[in-house]
Amino acid sequence: MSFDAGSITGGMTFDISQYTRGMMQATSIAQVFPATVTAFIANPLLGVASLAKSVAHGVVEAMHWIGEAVAATADKYEAIGEAAYAAGVKISLLREVMPMAKLKDMGLEDVGMTFMFLNRSISEAMDGMQPKIDAFHRLGVAFTESDGAARDAGAVFYDLADALGKMGNAPLRTALAMDLMGRSGNRNILMFQDGARGIREYAARMKELGAGLDAGKMSEYGEKFKIVEQGWAALWTGIKESMAGPILEAIG
Repeated sequence: MSFDAGSITGGMTFDISQYTRGMMQATSIAQVFPATVTAFIANPLLGVASLAKSVAHGVVEAMHWIGEAVAATADKYEAIGEAAYAAGVKISLLREVMPMAKLKDMGLEDVGMTFMFLNRSISEAMDGMQPKIDAFHRLGVAFTESDGAARDAGAVFYDLADALGKMGNAPLRTALAMDLMGRSGNRNILMFQDGARGIREYAARMKELGAGLDAGKMSEYGEKFKIVEQGWAALWTGIKESMAGPILEAIG
């Protein structure tokens, strides 16, 4: 019996090119990708969950940072507004004096008390209290305008800064400062080394660096920022509940 071996051989041939190409691709992937990426490919659900967790953590941190920044700003503006009102001076004056005061380790309370006592000293001098009148006269600082009205406490303060900053008699300087500005008067002397010009120039430099709100808008914005601070807490609670709602529903 005879047969065509060539035909048999031809009939048993099959194409393995697709299988070979697939194996080569699989091998290349295994070699190129590190184990962590390979695990991610093998189980994308875990990878997505981990990614979502990282993103959520970043969002939460950002939200907390924004909330803290708003709260800190609100507290600062509200404190300045309250101190100015209590001391009977303009907010712009406190904001101008505070940079130098902070440089000399004085706080808002110290500066506020300074202007409270200074306004009282001006009032007492206006009422004829001789020790106060004498203190102003010894420093060459006027406490009344040309028409007899009381001078603005800010103008008097800057005149005192010039006069006390130039005085060489340290004991007398301290005594006069405390007579007119209360217990914080001796600490104010630290700000007066370069007189009124030094305080104003330093405040101008700090304003340029900080680029903060205009002093004229401080009073208006201070209360609004405080409202924002209180509203932020309610808003943050709503955000958390909104985020948690779909997740809890999915788990249920």
